[in-house]
Amino acid sequence: MSPEEYSYDASPVDLAEALSTMRPIPTRRGQSRPVFVQTTDSALNKILPFMALSVGIDNPTNQWFFLMSEGRWIPPFLVGARWKLLTGTTQAQGSWTPPPGGANSATASFATQLTLAYSSDDLLEVAGLRLAA
Repeated sequence: MSPEEYSYDASPVDLAEALSTMRPIPTRRGQSRPVFVQTTDSALNKILPFMALSVGIDNPTNQWFFLMSEGRWIPPFLVGARWKLLTGTTQAQGSWTPPPGGANSATASFATQLTLAYSSDDLLEVAGLRLAA
């Protein structure tokens, strides 16, 4: 390619124009509520004071957890996950139930706490709320 065929436009670009091709940033409503579930708890059933649209999940345990509001199982050792809830919910409900064909260990590992961070935002800004110690 000869220098005559090559051209580079070094003129400044307006920031708004440059950002216009990016995905829109979702509206932040700012309400969130952490829910902690011990492996010794039989079930989770709490009312949330807002409509939750997403949940952050930290499950460092070796146990499966069934999230009833989503109809989904949270696998063992899943840490830093963010799920967009298919339908909003005002209830945090679940149980330590394995999926069909799966099994929960008879004894919990060193980690014994699941953390669910419900949020009114479409997606949480951070991957997880905190790890259980």
